[in-house]
Amino acid sequence: MNILVLAAHPDDETIGAGGTIARLAAAGHKVFLWVATEIYEPIWPATQKPPRRAETEKAAEILGVSEIIFAQLPTMNLAAMPPIDLSNIVSRAVSEFHPELILCPPPADVNSDHSAVFDIALVAARGLPDNPIRALYAYEIQTTTRFAAPDRLFQPTTYVDVTDTFARKLEAFAAYETEKRAFPHPRSPEGLEILAKERGLACGFQYAEAFACIIRRFHSSEPLAL
Repeated sequence: MNILVLAAHPDDETIGAGGTIARLAAAGHKVFLWVATEIYEPIWPATQKPPRRAETEKAAEILGVSEIIFAQLPTMNLAAMPPIDLSNIVSRAVSEFHPELILCPPPADVNSDHSAVFDIALVAARGLPDNPIRALYAYEIQTTTRFAAPDRLFQPTTYVDVTDTFARKLEAFAAYETEKRAFPHPRSPEGLEILAKERGLACGFQYAEAFACIIRRFHSSEPLAL
């Protein structure tokens, strides 16, 4: 199976779905990573771009990602882009990789880039007859999702046991030297472990990652494993 992971920013994929990505890759599936944004001048020095990209590449290698696409769009500005332009960029990735499954950021939290990527994922996964995408799941990004307004809180519907791959997730997260923060910041190794244990408590696993199932399509020959 081909899987496309959409990330608004470098480290979204590791924070939200690193254990699941590692599990899917270890099972023999091909995982492709699409990263929407990067830093830009004059807010950030241009010299920071290469090391930040190197962090993403290192994390992806640890998780078992087959290939990365860097869209190189300006971070924290996706909501200002014409939706059709953003959608066309993702459509090219879908055409190239023919994914059956997409993992994407959540529909609503305090970061507008996440919502913008979710919206284009929803368009990409629409149920057209020739669409290869059969499932769309949104992952939570604890550094921003947990701070959403009460009526926009992340509501998990699906849990993945990442007990065997959680150490790999932490190893990948350690590659993001420029993104890590000290505990009790949620973007810390301790923060990731606390949430993984909390999600595990909800489903009987030691460590788990939570997803919201947005779309699942079944062929007539498949059992309805809901």
